[in-house]
Order: sequence, then C-alpha cells, then structure tokens
Amino acid sequence: MASASSEEARRLVDESSRIVVLTGAGVSTDSGIPDFRGPDGLWTKNPGAEEASDISVFVSDEDARKAFWRMMVSMRSDGRVPQPNADHRALLHLEERRKLQKLVTQNVDGLHQAAGTSAERVVEVHGSMQESCCLSCGEQRPIAEVLSQVMSGVDDPRCSCGGLLKANVVLFGEALPPLALATAFEAARDCDLLMCIGSTLSVYPVAAMVPEAKECGAKLLILNQGPTEFDELADIRLSGSISSVLPQICGCATLSIDTDLQRNNSSPSSNSSVASGNSSSTLSSAAPSSSNTSSLQDVLNNGLVDGKISTLYWAEIDRTIAAAGLVTPQPPSLNDLGPTPTPDPYTSILGVQKTASSADDATATLANYELVTPPPPIPPHAPSVPKVSVLPYQMTLGAEVLRGMSEKVTPEPLPAQELVDASFAAQCPMVMLSNDVFVTSSPHGCQISRSPLVITEMDLEHGQILPTPGLRPGAILQQAFPFTFLAMANESPIRFAFAFGMASGHINPSLPIARALVKLGHEVHYLSREQMRAPIEDTGAHFTNELEECPELYEGRKEDLFGATEALKLEHGLEEDPMILSWVKLAPISLELGLPGVLRWMQRLQPQVLVFCPMLNRDAFFAAKILGIPRVPLLTTAGPGSMVSVMNQFLSWSGLSMPEIVERARKFPASVEAMRRLADMGVNYEAELELSAKSPGAIGCMVHSPITIVTTCEDMQDPVPPELEAVYSLQGAKFVYVGPLLDQQGARRAAGHKFAHSAHSDSSATDKARDSPKDALEELRDARDAGRLIVLASMGTVITGDSPDFGWAVKPVESQRQGLTGKQLCQAAWSGVFDAFGAKEGDLLEKTPLILVSVGPQKDALDSVKVPPNAICKPVLPQVDLLRAGVDVFLTHGGQNSFMESLAAGVPVVVCPGFADQPANAQKAAELQVGLQVTRPVPAEGEEDAATASYTTSVAEALRRVQQEPVFRTAAAECGRKITEAGGVQRTVDILLQTGRDGRERPLPTLLANTAPTSHTVKECRVQA
Repeated sequence: MASASSEEARRLVDESSRIVVLTGAGVSTDSGIPDFRGPDGLWTKNPGAEEASDISVFVSDEDARKAFWRMMVSMRSDGRVPQPNADHRALLHLEERRKLQKLVTQNVDGLHQAAGTSAERVVEVHGSMQESCCLSCGEQRPIAEVLSQVMSGVDDPRCSCGGLLKANVVLFGEALPPLALATAFEAARDCDLLMCIGSTLSVYPVAAMVPEAKECGAKLLILNQGPTEFDELADIRLSGSISSVLPQICGCATLSIDTDLQRNNSSPSSNSSVASGNSSSTLSSAAPSSSNTSSLQDVLNNGLVDGKISTLYWAEIDRTIAAAGLVTPQPPSLNDLGPTPTPDPYTSILGVQKTASSADDATATLANYELVTPPPPIPPHAPSVPKVSVLPYQMTLGAEVLRGMSEKVTPEPLPAQELVDASFAAQCPMVMLSNDVFVTSSPHGCQISRSPLVITEMDLEHGQILPTPGLRPGAILQQAFPFTFLAMANESPIRFAFAFGMASGHINPSLPIARALVKLGHEVHYLSREQMRAPIEDTGAHFTNELEECPELYEGRKEDLFGATEALKLEHGLEEDPMILSWVKLAPISLELGLPGVLRWMQRLQPQVLVFCPMLNRDAFFAAKILGIPRVPLLTTAGPGSMVSVMNQFLSWSGLSMPEIVERARKFPASVEAMRRLADMGVNYEAELELSAKSPGAIGCMVHSPITIVTTCEDMQDPVPPELEAVYSLQGAKFVYVGPLLDQQGARRAAGHKFAHSAHSDSSATDKARDSPKDALEELRDARDAGRLIVLASMGTVITGDSPDFGWAVKPVESQRQGLTGKQLCQAAWSGVFDAFGAKEGDLLEKTPLILVSVGPQKDALDSVKVPPNAICKPVLPQVDLLRAGVDVFLTHGGQNSFMESLAAGVPVVVCPGFADQPANAQKAAELQVGLQVTRPVPAEGEEDAATASYTTSVAEALRRVQQEPVFRTAAAECGRKITEAGGVQRTVDILLQTGRDGRERPLPTLLANTAPTSHTVKECRVQA
C-alpha cells in the first residue's frame, strides 16, 4: 500500500484519462442517508422491514411487505429528503473533464444522477430506490407512484397485472443485475485508474473489480475513512473525511467570495447586486468570512472546463456561498432571457415544462422546470426550416464562443461556417438530433441527452444561422447549458447496393454498416446467398438471392465459396490443374456468366453507391463500372498487402510462378473467348491478367476504386511490398483504415452455414443453435458474476464447413494433399482447450472455468472428442457479444474478423491458423504480444495421430500461458485502445454517405455543401451510426 498526500492523488487523477469510480455508502453519508440498525435506523423504527429485506420473506409474508412499504414511506415523509453532497458534485467534475468512463455505485439512492452525472455513466449494481418493479411482469415505474398508493391506504400495493411490487433494489437472496455487473467489470478491465470511494471493498462480487483492474494494468486509488480489503494493492491510499479530500483530488476549484461583496453585505438586511455578463445575483450576508478571497467573477470563471461552463456551475456557487454564510443566489430568472412569448411556444423553445405558477413569474428559475422527454419539435416560428428527421451537424459551443456571439447574433445572421469552425476550434463535442431525440456524440461515444435550451434556425441557401426570436444567445452564458444548434435539410434517402458472397468473414463486417444506414433512413439492398438472408434482413436491409438473380452462372451448377468454380472445373476439364491455375483460367469465364444477372439487378435497383467484397464479388464491381455507379470496396483482410503472402502460398503449392500461370490462362481457349466477349461489354480483362502477372497480390477492383475501406488499423496492417504500393499509388487508390466493424449486441451474424444451400438447409443443429444464442451469453455473465474463468474457442466457418479446398474433410497442401484435415485440426485444438481448462473428476463445477466452443455445422463435430461437463459446445455462438461481455482467453483460427474482434475487446488469444491470411495473423499475434500461435502441423501420411496428439498438447500449454501471464492481456488492451480510435462503423458510414451525395446529379443543399472543403467541419464531422 502507498500512503500519499491529496496532492499526489490529484496528480494521479490529472494524468489519467479513463477513470472508473466505485462508490460505497461513505459517499452518501453527508447527504443524510439514514442507516438501518442505529437508534434512529430504518429497521429499528420498522422491525418487520428487516425481515422483508430477504426476497423469500418479501414474497411469502404479507405483514413483512407492509412493514417494508411503511419503511419506504417513512424515508420520504420525515422531511429528510437526501440531496447530492460535495462528493457527488466532485465526481461529476470528472465527467466534465472528460475523464470519467463509468461510475459504479453500490448505493441505491440515485444521488449521482441527481448531482448531474450522466445516467449512462452510472452503473447501479444494487439497483435503484427511485424505481419500483413488478415481480411478475417486470414492469418498472417511479417509486413515487407506488408510495402515493401506500400513503392513500393501500398497504400492500400491486401491479396492474396483479403481481407483487417492490423497490427496484437487490434484496438478500437475489442475484445482482448481470448486465450491470458485466458492464462494471468490463469498465474495470479497460480503465487506467480505478478510484474506490467510501467503500470497505468487502462486498462481492463487486469488490473483485479491484484485482481485475490491477491485473489489467490500472492504477488504484482508495479513499475511505476506515481500512479496506485491498489497501495493500492501492497505489495511493487516503483516509479521513471524504468530502474534505475528494473535491480537491478531482480538480474542483476552491471557491470563495469577494471581500468587497462581504463588506457590502455586512448585515442581513443589506443587499448587493453583482453583475456577471447579462444577469445579476442578489446575496445577503449572514456572517463574515476570511479576507483571503477572490471575486465572484473568478468564481464564475472557475466554473469553466475546457472553455465550457461546467454543470457544476450553480452547484459550486451554491456550496461556496452557503459555506460563507450567505443566502444562496438564484439562477437567472426566465425573464432574463428576453421577452417572454406565449406559454406554448415558449415551452417549445426552451424544451422545458414549467411547474411554477405562471410563465411570467419574475422569480421563476430553471430549477422550477422539468425537462420534457422527448424534446419538442422545431418551434412554429421557424418556417424556413423543413421538417427535420436527421440533423447530424448540431453541436455544443464553448462559453467563450457564445460570448463572442452575443453581440453579433442579434443584429444580423451569423455565417454558418464561422460558427461551426469556432466550435471545432474550441474542441467542443458534436450533438445530433435524430427522430426528435438529441444525441451527444464525442470521442468517448454517444449518449441520449436532454432537450436543448435554445434552437436556432439555419438559412440553408445562404449558409447562415438565424437567431431565435425572443432569445439572446449571450444569455445562455449564465445558464449551465451552452448549446446552440444548427439545422440541416431533410435529404432524400440514398440507395446502396451491397454485394457479398458466401464467406461469413467478408459479409459480417458489412452488417453493422447496413444497420446504421437503415437507421438513418437510407435504403440498403443486398445481393447474396440464401444462407445469408437472416442476418441481412436482421439489419433492416433488403435481400436478393444471387442464385436466382444469376441463372447464367448457377443454373444446373452446384454453388460453392467462389461462385460455381468446382462445377466449372469439371465442365472445362481442369480438375487436375493446381488450384491457383484453375482459378485464373476460369475467372473471365465465371465473370462473363455472372455479370448479366448483376447488371439486371443494378439496372432495376438504380443505386447511388455500390459496397462490395473486392475478392469475391468482382462481377458487381464491373457492373457498377459499366453503369457509372460509385463503388467502395470493403476489404476485410489486414490491408492491401495481406494477399501477398496468400498468393505466395498458393503459388508455392502449384510449383508455378504468376507469369507462368497468366501465360497458360492466355492460351486456354475458353478463357480467350470469354475475354473477347467481355471486351464487347466494356470490360478489359486482359488488363486484369497483366496486373496479376506483374504484381501478385494486387486486387484490380481496389486499384481502380478511388477509396477502399479496410477493417484493420493502419499500424496493424500487413506489410505492403514497394512494387505493390507503386501499383496502387499510380492509380490514385486510397485506403481508409477504420478498424473492426462491430455490430450491436444481439445482432445476428453469418455463421454455422454450409456453402451448398441444400446441405445448409438440412443442418438442423445450426438452426436450433441460432434459436437460442443468448443462452451462452447468460451463462457467461453468471459465470463472470461467480468469479469463474471464461474461455472461448472458435475455429471459424470455412474449416468447419464444406469447402472442397479448405473445409472439414480436406487436407491443406493441395499438391500432395497431406497434413491434417479440417476435422482433425479442429478436434485437436478443441481437445487442447478441454485438457487445459476442463473439469476433472471431483471438481466442483461452479469453481471450474466456463468453456464456450463454437463447433460449426458438422454433425460429427465432436464425435471423437471427450467434452468435459464445464463446456458448452454449440454450432453457433454470439462471438462479438461474448468477447465484449468478458473473456479471459480466446482460441481462434486467426481470421481477420475474429482476430480484430478479440483485440477490440482487449482479449488475449491463442491462434491456431488454418489457411490464407490466418498464418499471418497468428504471427502478428506473437509479434504484438497479444497471444501465442500454434502452427498447423503437416505430418506425412500415416503420422497424423502422433501429430494430432502433439498439437493438442501444444495448444493446451499455450492457452495456460496466455491466461496466466498478464503481458498478453496488457498488450491486447493497448491494441483495443488503438482500435477504438480508428473510427469503426461511424467513420465508414460517413464515407459512404459522402460518396452517395457525390454520386447524385443534383445533391440537396446540406451544411457541408455550404462549407469550404478546408474547414474543420468537412474534416471532422462524423455521422452517427
């Protein structure tokens, strides 16, 4: 344990950027929260209430329930209504400084939210006394509604469904909310400082956040009056009065009152009006104070954080003046805002609903108003603004910006660009309005916010901000709400065509993009396979079956991963050719057959943008090129250099060089004829062959696309050879690295399928698993709550599928077809997981690790594997959701999606690569120290059993090491932080929308259209997904 001064603690807070706070009862002591067992305790006054605090007694004993509700009423009726204290306000200051990630509280009083901390930042692990819940239907409603029934004589209140009601808090015998606990532990793993305030850290499982955070490299600061269970782990340990220390270490200003003000208020009857900006505050002296004071203007300035007025503004003024013995000032009255309109428009403009007696009450303040949910529509005096459904370019403005506006706005409109750029110069976050709900978007994520105080109009034609009648923006400086909003015209939807094949690793990253675009009111149409229909339609997008749309290619042929390649091999007598040679020969033939159907689909659809897989959907690229449709490749491997190692491996297996392969393709009669007919359609396929010969690994679709979206981070991409980089640079190709594209929780993913539709349809096990994917997530959360280790394993979808080249029954080295089959490889890897973490005879199951294994669609997936009782094996698992919820180690095949998804969640890996880019990712995992690799064995014929046993042992050893050594988790967490900065779905949607607008013949006027290309707006605006 390290004892230290409060100044050292403050330095630690200042140096930290991702702070998680855990609070206990000590934080609320100064708010007058009564205890339970003291002389005036709640249980002392209501003896039966203690019994009712056990859930079994509460449910079975009517008298105990009545005592419980009497206790609840007594807490509200004795005049002791708890209010936030200085500790709650100090922690709010961390959020204002943009340091607070999560505030996890064991208290049920709701005082953190009452102090102003954003509800989405607060994690109430023991529930909330502010709500009631029904034990039958689960309905939640304000506790005040139930208490009013009790006070009117209903001593055992019931829900409308007839179920028992209780306060929405955790009683003895109840499990803690699993989602809250999962959120708390996820925050602990991701923070760089854990602050434990007012808690003895003796209540589990919440107390386990402390070692969890320390294991992940976080600093630990403990502030409590008495000792705690984890004092020895603390980097800084402070004791004593929390309220005297916490404001200081959180960076709150120490405020005091001007001595001249004190003298002017030397008697209770003398008043002094002190001007600040456009408002005044009247203070009455009740007692003298120290002469070591600052002016009230300094007090106001201390309320500024990063150029913005902190929401601590009035709370700190109130606390400071009260400490000096002065009468608490009132915030500016509503009349200070200017002429009062009629009540209804006034309510609409302010976004608040008055609870005082009249709108023109001179003493009414913002404290007398309640925020309306949802916010009101644009006021009727704004006829120039069309009906708004999406306004992605609103923003909060710094107080200094508003000061500069106050004189300029009133006489004439303010240019939009000046206002927008001033906001970005002040480093203020963005604010967005979607479907009449205000959302604050910042580098730390997005959240639904309260209604705006002021709505301004925007003259779209001239790019100007118009003042709202009756309101002076300068007056906002005196409030705690420095908001000014920009409106944007409601543009018509953009129609997107998405073309993706059968590889789930290629289509899954597109699904969250589609979901985001649909939510923003745009159209998304997919061309894909029937096996992908369910996850596609889950996004709200439209689905078209590729097999039905392209009969020229698929009629009478069996589909596979690469179209109908295997069937075409047989037709053209190429079954004995090396795989890479047959692919190159058949590529123009397959393109010619597939192109007509894709052209018909696009001509019928008339999309503004095509988004496609550049490796599997070249027919879509050429169709869009013929029709003049903007196209954006979505590259789901580790950058433009990722295909170099893959192509080199295929060439090695073939025993040929790429120029030799291209030369043979040029002499293959069917290819020559297909290229000639493609040329008649405007497709120069000879240029594609020339590119392949000169630069193996180059992808023509990306060479000839102005921008390609890449699902990795720039510093995590595979190396790009100079000659390949020159090819892309010569054509002006640009790559944007957005990191992994992760979907929302519960979203359906493409997984557990076979490539042949008939085989897929017969896979009842896959369908059954998909019916209940949440079961595994619930198991994980329960295990996490119990402190169990969590192990996840998945070998991907291709090796576990029916691919004739890389699948379940195939050996990898095609020239000799030697090594382990996909089945042998997967079963050996899974056996390694079971050897490392499986329950042994005599083990208590609840003390063993939880093992979750995704085994794919094969009916014989586990036929020769002994599965331990602590393992859950299913064809499909919700991988992203599980990783987010908290996994200790992940065994993966090393596919790009799985690799990046694990790093995004900060989960270390053991990579058991199969083919293609997977070995490169396995090597990368070792280089980044985020895990270990176990290479795929290639034994000679007859030595498979020995190789399998050795492989299983190596996998088990690697898993144990990665789980036990903190270096891997620390490195994975650091990669996760880099990934979050890449932009993900939000950045991708921004690119696609701008591409769609550029693709229109006459784009509608938008804020960006009226803004200079070099402005901060164009550079920094992000469309919220």
